[in-house]
Amino acid sequence: MNFEIFEDQKQIKILIKKFCQKELNEEYLKEIEMRITRAKTKEEIRKLFPWHLLDKLHEIGIRQLAIPQKYGGTAPEQQVNITLTLAAEEIGYWGGNLVGIVMIPWIFLRAIAIDKTINEDQRKWIFQKFVQDSRFLIATAVGEASSCTDIHYPYDEGGSAILKCKGFKEDGCWIIDGEKAYCSGGAVAHLIMVAVRTNPEGPVSEAMSFFWIPTNLPGVTITPHQMLATDLGGNCQI
Repeated sequence: MNFEIFEDQKQIKILIKKFCQKELNEEYLKEIEMRITRAKTKEEIRKLFPWHLLDKLHEIGIRQLAIPQKYGGTAPEQQVNITLTLAAEEIGYWGGNLVGIVMIPWIFLRAIAIDKTINEDQRKWIFQKFVQDSRFLIATAVGEASSCTDIHYPYDEGGSAILKCKGFKEDGCWIIDGEKAYCSGGAVAHLIMVAVRTNPEGPVSEAMSFFWIPTNLPGVTITPHQMLATDLGGNCQI
């Protein structure tokens, strides 16, 4: 069995290392992280956030690494997951918390690329937004304060107490009502994937739906958590 990585994977690792060594200032990032952690509003975080680094990561194709090439991305033709893992490891080693604002979108963009429940129009819509705008960011809001975690575990125990944020249809539109907690990167995200209970009864596995919600919609409020750990994109309650 050969565990040697491919040549294009080696080149991606070299590209990331060179980028981090050239563009990143460790003291600057630490200072920004601390100021973002203390920020009390999403507006403060958005002003502090290093958007210029996203622009440069986009320019060299690293931000689009989870998007298939036929949609304008830079994902390799084979071993996509391994390539993303190697790239995330390299960014984490050389760029510290910068890895979070790159890796979180990668996870969900990769899921969108292979998830059979997502139709082609939806896939094209979100990929185009990400490819065309170097500062377009996505986040996920699954956990709730009552669950004390960003995941639901045990998966089917606890009934409605586990997933209180609810969604229901009214006049042909979906209404989302509730709160989500521990949303990493929520302060700078343009689109947030939210886990919602659309069936008032039953276990989470049968009652949960996911919605992509633009953060500029009426009724969406984003409040940063005051945390001990740093989060470059702000950890928020939605």
